[in-house]
Amino acid sequence: MQSISRVLRDEKVGLYAMVFLANMGWGVMSPVLANVQAEFAVSVVQVALANSVFGIARLVLDVPIGLLIDRIDQKWLRFSGAAVLAIGSALCASAVSFPMLLWGRLLNGVGAAIIQVTNLVWISRLSTPERRGRDLGVYQAVFQAGTSVSPMAGGFLADLFGWRSSFWFAAGAAVLGFLPMLLGPQDWIERVRVAQPVETHKVKGPTARRPEDPRRARQALFVANLVTFVLFFSVGGFQNTVIPLFGSQMLELEAGAIGLALGVSTILRFVMSLVGGELSDRFGRRAVLIPGLLVIGVGTLMFNLATNLTTFWLAIMVLSFGRFGNNVPATVLADHALPERWGLIMGLNRSVGDLGIVLGPVVMGLLLESQGYASATVFSAVLVWLCALAVAWGVSEVQPHRSLIGDLRQAVRAAIK
Repeated sequence: MQSISRVLRDEKVGLYAMVFLANMGWGVMSPVLANVQAEFAVSVVQVALANSVFGIARLVLDVPIGLLIDRIDQKWLRFSGAAVLAIGSALCASAVSFPMLLWGRLLNGVGAAIIQVTNLVWISRLSTPERRGRDLGVYQAVFQAGTSVSPMAGGFLADLFGWRSSFWFAAGAAVLGFLPMLLGPQDWIERVRVAQPVETHKVKGPTARRPEDPRRARQALFVANLVTFVLFFSVGGFQNTVIPLFGSQMLELEAGAIGLALGVSTILRFVMSLVGGELSDRFGRRAVLIPGLLVIGVGTLMFNLATNLTTFWLAIMVLSFGRFGNNVPATVLADHALPERWGLIMGLNRSVGDLGIVLGPVVMGLLLESQGYASATVFSAVLVWLCALAVAWGVSEVQPHRSLIGDLRQAVRAAIK
């Protein structure tokens, strides 16, 4: 019992739990779109707006929220994200008109923006340079786990109790997100504010490094944001748009088979986020980002060779295994940026990612219509490979790491002996 109590009182565990619970309510809208359309007698375009306002709110507010984190007492933001998310979900659940539901979805987007930016900053500050990749990798995995549960739970509840129950579920999950922080120690935000700047930028003893060249730091920040944009662009444009259409139109797969493949892909991305964070701490950020981007490109091109369900699944598996660098760009940002600017830096990074999610389906849809699947696939693969070159050029390591190639050589020599 004492060990369970210690886990519940760990600051990072509390934040992970809040992110998981909050994300369980983000995607409940998608499976009930048809129900909402029938309830309020609106057009397809209008009901699609209910999803759009959620993403637009995040895109617009990511950077301002990052600025707030840097400039005001963080205690004001401690519970506000979950509170706004819960209020927005309750408003959707009790909506008596379609505009009222839109206002609720807008509040959902505001709450989501607060949660994703503040938690990235807080996890970075609660961590150390030696554990930052691992901690942010866990954050990304928890984020994806909540997102995966959300549409399944929303659709199941809607079938049993009606579409409004999905939003009551989302509101309840957001409220439960308060509990881990209430059970945890009450002084952790004060320690977050003062401890990390010293820990991140001063290393005592023989391993101390010289202050980083500002030009190289700017290069690393630019490349990290570029990689974030391309990864989000790939998820929104290729994985969530091209792959389902390819499976349906080219291979004549049923919706259930496509949904199952994408669900397994999400689970693999969850696992690979944990693996990638750990490896980036051991071997460096570039040692994870570059191979991951190369594998994503290979998995993307494999869809041009997919002629049946087996090869379709194989391409999805390869593509998913390449996602072990998912949250490494955020780790690079924390490595190279000043801690007092992490709010702005992380807010900008989330905004860049949301822009990729918004633009990805549009750009890839236009490519599909004008050039076909082969060209869209090649374009997506080349984009991530160019990112790999950008990482090799612009991302430098801020502290010593073990050599991945050296460890592989030792393993081969040991196996030979």
